[in-house]
Amino acid sequence: MSSERVHSESTQHVKVDPRILDAYYTPEAVARELVSHLPAGVTGAVMDPTVGDGALLRAVHSRYEESVTLLGIDVNGKTVRNLRRERPDWCLSQADCLKSESRLASKAWRLARADLDVVVMNPPFSHRGGGGAWVEFGDFAGHVAPAVHFLTELISNLNPRHGFYAILPDGALRAERHEKLWAEIEKSFEVRVLAKLRTSLFAGARVSTSIIHLKSGRTIRNEPAVLQSKNNGSCRCVDIVRGRVPVHKARTSVIKDPVPFIHTSAIGAAQHPQSSDLVLSDTTPFVLISRVGSWRSPRTLEIGPVVLSDCVIAIRPTHRPNLTDLFEDIVEHESLFLDALRGTGAQYLTLRALTECLQKLGWQPRISRSGVAPTPCLCAAETRVIYGSQ
Repeated sequence: MSSERVHSESTQHVKVDPRILDAYYTPEAVARELVSHLPAGVTGAVMDPTVGDGALLRAVHSRYEESVTLLGIDVNGKTVRNLRRERPDWCLSQADCLKSESRLASKAWRLARADLDVVVMNPPFSHRGGGGAWVEFGDFAGHVAPAVHFLTELISNLNPRHGFYAILPDGALRAERHEKLWAEIEKSFEVRVLAKLRTSLFAGARVSTSIIHLKSGRTIRNEPAVLQSKNNGSCRCVDIVRGRVPVHKARTSVIKDPVPFIHTSAIGAAQHPQSSDLVLSDTTPFVLISRVGSWRSPRTLEIGPVVLSDCVIAIRPTHRPNLTDLFEDIVEHESLFLDALRGTGAQYLTLRALTECLQKLGWQPRISRSGVAPTPCLCAAETRVIYGSQ
């Protein structure tokens, strides 16, 4: 979408950011799916702050008919004018919901602030050339993706009785840079993932998305259910070690004490032709999995010290004889790890998601820094394991 000037309902001008997003309006099937999760007793105002072509509000009207008042806002003036011609009975405003002065000048926003039952939305996912917006929420301060920025602005300024129903890219939900922000949000809101959508639903884009619900009230997390796995009664502690060395650094650095460099391409490879320096190494044995890209079957590695690429994760059992059980658990429950992959485009596995997967299999994971010696296990203080000396 190109840069343009738009008008709110006052005489004030609102300038559209030239980075404004690619427009992927909500498919009718997705709109119906989202609205199917709304409670039966909606009788007041329902607002879509990124109304687009009106698909979400049409689905709301189809379910609740005349029992609801429909409010819509969009930053694009042409979009609002077209929708007004089609739906003169809706209250539609042109405004930028990310800017206080703009949204306060719009009638739809003022009505929503006064009395609101539900917010439904499919916020913008990405900026062309944008690096994320700075957000402060609770004790969190940092740069976040556009969808998270938009959601945070809405939950900070509106209080719908039945909460917010949103379509979000999975990267917005699972990205590590957002974990602290979601922890802050969950202090004030119940957050539930209602449905995971197929990647092919948005025409012209393959994107992993979910429908979520946020409602005022603290989130209560359930303990993960433990799946049946191999457990010989010994220590179940494991270290999760995320590799830290980019491929370009491994190639260009001066190598004094060469050891194998392990990249995703090395998962399943018999030979490791590339080397890096011992000072950057971690000590095997461990189970090796890929952190980014397509899932690759894990492998065990028992070759002494290696340097881990920033694209791989090593899972190291504190009790060395458990290496085979750990490997077989991951292989047997591979679908659990596949479901944990996230990412709007290229998929990746976060340390948090991996931790939850291992907990479900009965392991006791802790995240360890790369290059740090293995630490004593969590379940028995007297246990000590010395790697590389057996």
